[in-house]
Amino acid sequence: MRHQNGYTLIELLVCLSLFALLSPIAIRLIQFQIRFPDQNTLRQNQLGILQLRRYMSLGLSHKIDEDRVCMLYQDEEFCFYMHENSLIGTPGTQFFLVDLETLRFYVHDHWLILSYRSQNRDHVYHMLYNAKF
Repeated sequence: MRHQNGYTLIELLVCLSLFALLSPIAIRLIQFQIRFPDQNTLRQNQLGILQLRRYMSLGLSHKIDEDRVCMLYQDEEFCFYMHENSLIGTPGTQFFLVDLETLRFYVHDHWLILSYRSQNRDHVYHMLYNAKF
């Protein structure tokens, strides 16, 4: 019986065919992992906008500054403002938007508008209509 050093041709062909079949899957997974954090932040911020609109619609006596909105909500003063690149609500600390570069509240045509910049993109949302603004 002869001792062999190395691999046979059939073993090499099987390995190459497996590599050819699995490499597109691996490339797609790597691409997904690279893009996933951006999509996660975008979805978090979209959900935060919906929650923020709900809070603002239930609040009373809104006081608006450029960087902060305060109101009465369930008999407490509730404020939204930017802290460490996130829009938070207090009392407590509830995160509504994350990874913000800039944030601004303003009133236009009786609408409370939220404008912010995140991931090098500008976003503008009409948050609340109130004829008293």
